[in-house]
Amino acid sequence: MFEIIRFGLSAGLMLCALFILLVGVIGVYRFQYVLNRMHAAAMNDTLGILCAMLALIVAEGFTFTSLKLLLVIMFL
Repeated sequence: MFEIIRFGLSAGLMLCALFILLVGVIGVYRFQYVLNRMHAAAMNDTLGILCAMLALIVAEGFTFTSLKLLLVIMFL
């Protein structure tokens, strides 16, 4: 039962990351001013990668690999 909950949470975080990254791509193409494009790309990439890394941590479980992924998040 715990594996199903962990899988569902991981899948939900991955879908959240995919949605955030998709919104970032649409923002880059929609905005006309260069600084707005840069802001849309940078902010959404950071949040999308954060959600994807959290999904990988949840999918992996709490191991040494999760600690490494957490360190990657902290450096981002």
